[in-house]
Amino acid sequence: MEEREKEGFVVRDRRRLDAEGNIRPGVEAPARPKPAPKPAEPPRKEEAKPPPTAERNLFVNFIAQLAHMAYAAMGLVEGSRGVNLQEAQYIIDSLGMLKEKTKGNLSPEEERALEGILYELKMNYVRVAGL
Repeated sequence: MEEREKEGFVVRDRRRLDAEGNIRPGVEAPARPKPAPKPAEPPRKEEAKPPPTAERNLFVNFIAQLAHMAYAAMGLVEGSRGVNLQEAQYIIDSLGMLKEKTKGNLSPEEERALEGILYELKMNYVRVAGL
């Protein structure tokens, strides 16, 4: 290792590699921990599996984005450009159609999310429209 004394301080270069990328003489590589042995996996049964969580989250995120657009159209989102009830009604109707077309193909989580979002959107639409 290179040492230099500068104004009462000792500077030690502890880098492993020199400027060319070669290992400096007298420098040992740090000891690497040994990987832990992998536990044996139990035998897998062939059974129907629900879709991966990421796919369910994509669907829930998609309907949440549509809901956000509807809230913006109702003027309920900060920075929205005003109230457009026709656009809000179109998005709400589209989500209702999506609910009917996906009936029986959604996970319980997705179904609850879609029903909850539709309910909230409809209640807010009635309030904003003054019906």
